[in-house]
Amino acid sequence: MIAPQLVEVVRPTTGVDSYGDPFEDWTHPTRTRLPGATVQARDSVETAGDGRVRIVTTRVLYARGLVDLTAADRVDVDGVRFQVDGEPAAHRGASIAYTSAVLKRATG
Repeated sequence: MIAPQLVEVVRPTTGVDSYGDPFEDWTHPTRTRLPGATVQARDSVETAGDGRVRIVTTRVLYARGLVDLTAADRVDVDGVRFQVDGEPAAHRGASIAYTSAVLKRATG
């Protein structure tokens, strides 16, 4: 049996700097678990102009219901952090609603 994935939306809190201006504070972000969400892999490798290899990992998130998810959020999948790539999509049908989003992570 395959273990379910732990998928969480990670969102920064709002802090205030020494000048009184608000900023995104990633020190203690909020976490919202997405029970029943699945993430499917789509990996690719790109070569940078200076000869280094940069690996871009792409995933597609599918979550039950209409999820509060934005392009500015991060998503942790089994402890690995991804950025939301573009705007998430809400899908509504006669008997089901779900949210999908492309997730991206670059290394190298």
